[in-house]
Amino acid sequence: MTTIVKFEEIEAWKKYRILTILICNFTKSAEEVSKSTQGFINHLKNHNFGKRKRRKARLLTPDEKGKMKNEGRT
Repeated sequence: MTTIVKFEEIEAWKKYRILTILICNFTKSAEEVSKSTQGFINHLKNHNFGKRKRRKARLLTPDEKGKMKNEGRT
């Protein structure tokens, strides 16, 4: 399903990226398109809207847990 959004309602950085992508598609070959823009295009292609993939939680070994506590991450 496609969601239609008014261009004015899109955040500025997304507008910039979208316009860059469109301009690149018309003016440059795929190899010349900047890496970040290519990454962004791939991100849009791969993005499953509404279907976020969850990472499976993994139980930590006591060793790992202690390490994380020392780093202040838990």
